Amino acid sequence: MTIRPKAFELHTERSVKVVRGRNASLICSFTDPADAVYWYKHNSTGAPDDDAELVASEFLGISDPLPGIERFRITEDYRLLISDVSIADETTYSCFVVLQTGITKRGYTDLRVIVLADSDGPKIGSCNTFVPGECTYNVPTDPPEEVVFVCELCGVRPSVNLEWVRSDDRVMEQALGPLIVEKDGLYKVASILEVPESGFDYDYLCQATGDAVQNASSTKLTFEEGTVLVSGWSNTSVLGIVVGLVVFIVIAVVISLRMFLRGKHAQGEVLPDDKLVIKPDCSG
Repeated sequence: MTIRPKAFELHTERSVKVVRGRNASLICSFTDPADAVYWYKHNSTGAPDDDAELVASEFLGISDPLPGIERFRITEDYRLLISDVSIADETTYSCFVVLQTGITKRGYTDLRVIVLADSDGPKIGSCNTFVPGECTYNVPTDPPEEVVFVCELCGVRPSVNLEWVRSDDRVMEQALGPLIVEKDGLYKVASILEVPESGFDYDYLCQATGDAVQNASSTKLTFEEGTVLVSGWSNTSVLGIVVGLVVFIVIAVVISLRMFLRGKHAQGEVLPDDKLVIKPDCSG
């Protein structure tokens, strides 16, 4: 009885996630002795082999970093180690192995780069006071019929999901849905919540979920009654006027966006994934 030798096997991970600025380690393991191991960086995710760039190699046990790309090197167990990962490193990598018998094989790994959000959590507009994780709105003596709040996260990768949840666990409907824009590889994500006067008795949680917030991050919106002096202007009154102006501007923008979207749909233009692209403004 003839025993057939086991077929040569090569193992790489399908996908690896790493936070920007940290080191990435991509596995390449195989069952037979190899003469040479080559790691390639493809010019985009899933790009063909002939578009790949050699970034590290080992031949007969000798490994030297390539000039100009010393951040890429092969470890003793044939992993590709990428130091100080940047957004530009996100793509497909392949490990190409040449056995002593002349047999060759290639395995692929997609590297995903994560840029973490600010640890303070999502920011909510129209707040009178804001501390990390908490936003307070002072209801003026003559409250408006509706207040518009904008919750946003800036400078993250990949994009996150934002939703509003009321203190009775009701997931709130979002005006216009998530607003997402990408600039220089980073995302700004915003969600608009319209709260009528009858909803001021509840608290609201703006919750972000996704890799960029390490699974979940949230900020709570609460309402407090304002105070007014018997004579003269109180600080709360002045804040109420300022907030009222801000709310008026936000509502005007929301109405304009709705009219714009209706016009686009009326012309038969479909927005991708039913999301509106907005101009990024993550400076503040």
